[in-house]
Amino acid sequence: MEQELEAKPAPKSFFKRFWFVFVAIILLLGGAWIIMTFVVHPKRGDSGSIVDKIMNSTGSYSKCPDNLSGILTYQLMDPKYIGSMIPLGNVAPPGHTSPVDHIYFNVNSDDQIPLYAPANGWITHIMANSAKATATSDYKFDSYVVTYTICDGLVLDFAGYTDVSQSIQDELAMKKDACKSGITKVGHDSAAEQQCDYADLEIPVTSGELIGHTHREKQANGGYTIPFEIWTANYNLPSPAQTDWSYYDDDRYAHNYCTFDLYSGDLKNQFDTKFGSYNIATIKNSDGTMSDGAPQFTQRTVAPVCGKVDQDVVDTIQGMWFSHKPDQSDKTGSVGATGQGISIIHNNIDPTYGEVSVGGEMNNSYTAVLVFPPAHSGTINREPSEIKVDGQIYCFQDDNKKNLSSMGGSGKVLIQLIDDHHIKAENQAGSCSANESFKTSYNFSR
Repeated sequence: MEQELEAKPAPKSFFKRFWFVFVAIILLLGGAWIIMTFVVHPKRGDSGSIVDKIMNSTGSYSKCPDNLSGILTYQLMDPKYIGSMIPLGNVAPPGHTSPVDHIYFNVNSDDQIPLYAPANGWITHIMANSAKATATSDYKFDSYVVTYTICDGLVLDFAGYTDVSQSIQDELAMKKDACKSGITKVGHDSAAEQQCDYADLEIPVTSGELIGHTHREKQANGGYTIPFEIWTANYNLPSPAQTDWSYYDDDRYAHNYCTFDLYSGDLKNQFDTKFGSYNIATIKNSDGTMSDGAPQFTQRTVAPVCGKVDQDVVDTIQGMWFSHKPDQSDKTGSVGATGQGISIIHNNIDPTYGEVSVGGEMNNSYTAVLVFPPAHSGTINREPSEIKVDGQIYCFQDDNKKNLSSMGGSGKVLIQLIDDHHIKAENQAGSCSANESFKTSYNFSR
């Protein structure tokens, strides 16, 4: 008898047998998308681009492109408010005997001026500054310094925020600040300053986002305060080899970069036309009162219009010279606040003029900026880059034909280049002559 076969169920499809594996994969992919979109990249720019921080296994910021032109995409301040931007390399001893590594903004409005994030990036540090008007007064809040990291190694410091947005204030309220009081700076108006640091921040910002405001104040002498300053450091570039950076206690000097070279196109051109000096003339009225006259703007036209900080030229007298090296463990920037040294450089508004900036360490605590059209022969007001080791004593005196500084001093400064790392200098009364000699010289090095 033929044996009856037992009926067997049809075999299950692969999907029906392993449906739970497909569901798990979909859930994992969906979870990863949510994390990448809302955790790693919590903000998006106007164009839909993700804020430029991509956390990798080392937790670092995204690599900067080789060409940084155009990495800033929004105006940090509307150019209509800018009277002028004082180029890099300004000197004003004793507080700034060496060429400064930041750009100053003169503004033409008494209003609260909005300040914006110039690019997608992150606020990584904020310092709240307060100051005492007198030694016995209380500290009064002055302004914030906000640090932006745009990409790994490109850091921007913006100083002069009179307020910051509520969202930033809320972030600061959750942080423990570290305050240092009793900070004094030569050449600054305050009796003492207090700096409160909020470090290790990671506040994402979007290009064009309103960050805060700044404003100028009228001074008793009729002028106005300079309300806003900016620094940019690109730590991806090597430090210029001709300079001994151990004389500087602020790392930004060695990695200084023009902020506005990070813009491109029309936006960069708008800012570039603002570099120069801006003065408001004070006029006397018929009734004897004083009032503001028409603003006077002198534009810098010599490239780079942004100015230049490091002007050291090897084997010549040109550059910055110091009386001593700073304490490298103290990063408060004393190289720009103690009045030490003497700089023999070119003017930051009109670089065709030379200048000697003296911080007060020579005889009679002499402080001055001697501005002069450089001569290309002889020993009086000689072009600094042409002076080499030749045994001669060179003499400098103020011959400020273009009113490029209000700090011209009386008398003369004698300087002799001993070698590439040492000079002798002295202030004496009277005018320069063809044959000069030291009485009591002072030593400076670099």
